[in-house]
Amino acid sequence: MADDDLFKQEIARREKAEQRLSQFAAARQKQVEELEGEIVHLEADLRREISRRETALAQLQRARGEFQIELEARDAELAFERALLKDATCQRDRSEDALRRATKRLSAEVVELEQVNREVSLLNDLGDLLLACPTKEDAFASLTQRAPQLFPGVAGLLGLAEPSQRFIEVVADWGADAARTHRFPAMDCWAMRRGIAHQVENTRAGLLCLHLPRQLPASYLCLPIMSRGKSLGVIHLSQQEPGGFTDSKKRVVAAVAGHIGQALTKTRFHETLLSQSIRDPLTGLFSRRFMEESLTLELSRATRTHNPLGVVMVELDSFGSFEEALGRDASDAILSEIAFFLQNRFRTEDITCRYEAHKFAAILPDTSLDIASQRTVEIHEGVKKLKLYTGDRRVDEITVSCGVAVFPENGANAEALLRAADEALHHAKAQGSDRIVIRREWT
Repeated sequence: MADDDLFKQEIARREKAEQRLSQFAAARQKQVEELEGEIVHLEADLRREISRRETALAQLQRARGEFQIELEARDAELAFERALLKDATCQRDRSEDALRRATKRLSAEVVELEQVNREVSLLNDLGDLLLACPTKEDAFASLTQRAPQLFPGVAGLLGLAEPSQRFIEVVADWGADAARTHRFPAMDCWAMRRGIAHQVENTRAGLLCLHLPRQLPASYLCLPIMSRGKSLGVIHLSQQEPGGFTDSKKRVVAAVAGHIGQALTKTRFHETLLSQSIRDPLTGLFSRRFMEESLTLELSRATRTHNPLGVVMVELDSFGSFEEALGRDASDAILSEIAFFLQNRFRTEDITCRYEAHKFAAILPDTSLDIASQRTVEIHEGVKKLKLYTGDRRVDEITVSCGVAVFPENGANAEALLRAADEALHHAKAQGSDRIVIRREWT
């Protein structure tokens, strides 16, 4: 009985267990079904999400492709713009470089223009000074003063051709390194030889002039001074740096040479006019008018200094017969020879003139009557010893008559003194010519 109860209890327990198991299985089944439903929903959601993501991915890929295309286009644009910028930068650099060069060139041109203006001003000033100079010496002094301003740091000299054109005489120099020569043969200068400028940019390898100093400059320039096709002289410039002179500096030198040529022509013309006005054209002695004016001045000086002054009259004897026998040209040649003799026998400070046709007069400052008489005797005897020729024919002996007077004994003014000497001369002629009459020996 007990076993049956136990059996029944076991069966009941098992039935309950099966019932709980069935309930659990149903619950599990329900859970499975619910899970399967959820899985179906999840799968649907997942498919939708995958589809959405695939769509989005496709859109992203399309966008990526479009972006890549746009990016490449932008890269190309950027590369083009970069090239343009590089070109613009290069162009700007070139423009800036050109601007810098232009600015530098303009600055140099401004400096050069200022230098040119300064040189033009100095040249005009020098030209005015040279043309205003009454004598060559004044012109040379003006050049010596102004040349260092026109040619700073450059040594130079001005040489003038002597009348024979064989030698050059240095009349002006400037600069610390100026050649201290005073005279040299014209053929020693290539500019004088050729008649054109001669420049040597490096004296170690150039055709050098022979008038250069022993201590050679680095470079030099010689420019002839021309006037009417004739060489008047040369300008020489030298510097201690090789390389020669610039074209602008050469133009300045040429302008200076032109000014000097004009000044020399002007002063020589004035000297010619002055010489013609105070010199006798045949003999080269002073004219009577100049002698009379000079005598007045010398008498004033003699009065102030209380010194004597002598006057000598000299006339060729029987010169009319020479003119008839020999002709005018030969007579003029003899007169010129006599005048040359007188000029060399009297002192430099004496004033010798052609007083009349074949009469001469001389003023002897600071000369007493005794000394004037002694010199007159020397002249009287010297004329006799002259050997004069007309062609191959020797002229017969020429004699002179002389009259001597002295200030203040024989006259207190020019008119009285000349009259006293002339009267003494006429007295000598009246006594037979070929003699000397001293004013104190005749009253």
